[in-house]
Amino acid sequence: QTPIGYTDEARRLGIQGVVSVQALIRKDGTVQVLRLLHGLDRGIDDTVKQAVQEWRFQPSILRMRNGPVDVLVNINVSFELQ
Repeated sequence: QTPIGYTDEARRLGIQGVVSVQALIRKDGTVQVLRLLHGLDRGIDDTVKQAVQEWRFQPSILRMRNGPVDVLVNINVSFELQ
């Protein structure tokens, strides 16, 4: 998975919290970010959306359908300065 870090500006401004996105994990394990549910800062929000779309998952299998299915998920990414 692509690591998600602070932007220089967000770190300088001391921005902390959670960015939440709604995403579709497709049958092939790729991710499509559908929308931003909760953001912190435009730079961080864009970084999260780009990184999450590079992630790959093992497809979800639904026994009744005998194969992979698309899954809608909410992904939360926390930002906390140390």
